[in-house]
Amino acid sequence: MKKIYITGCAKSGTTLVRRLFNAFEDLKVYNYGEIIPMDFIKSDYDVGKRFSSIFSGKVNDSLVQQQLSMFKDITIIDVLRNKEDVLKSDNGYVSENRYNTCLKQREQYGHLIDYTIIYENLLSDPDQIQKEISELLGLKTEHKWSDYPKFIDITQEKPITHKGIYKLRPIGAPKN
Repeated sequence: MKKIYITGCAKSGTTLVRRLFNAFEDLKVYNYGEIIPMDFIKSDYDVGKRFSSIFSGKVNDSLVQQQLSMFKDITIIDVLRNKEDVLKSDNGYVSENRYNTCLKQREQYGHLIDYTIIYENLLSDPDQIQKEISELLGLKTEHKWSDYPKFIDITQEKPITHKGIYKLRPIGAPKN
């Protein structure tokens, strides 16, 4: 099985998707936040989440070529969310420029993306998205994504260092 790297603009649902991969059997998920692509590829983990990578809007040109060759050897799951919701999330954490850069990167390098999760579809039918990914990647389901967060061990999570609101709540549940 190829390693699975989750990409997407900040505040698009990449943390949720990374956590959801804990629902599959026999996957070692990097549950400590984000990981640089090179470190991820060298690691023993099967699933990791983007850090300064293509499709995140935060990668300098010198790294693009390096990542393009690395991304050919791993599975890319990209998360795409409605622009207005991303920009409103977490008190404007993401700028419109960053979001637009992510879209440009998708246009330029979209051939590297193996599967796109539309965040809004994930909220409305998480088990269908899980089924599609399971079939695409040959993964066995241990828990339904709709059961999130029951199968997550929060003690594995890296403490949040910025003003984020990463509380575990069922998929689609409103923030308190």
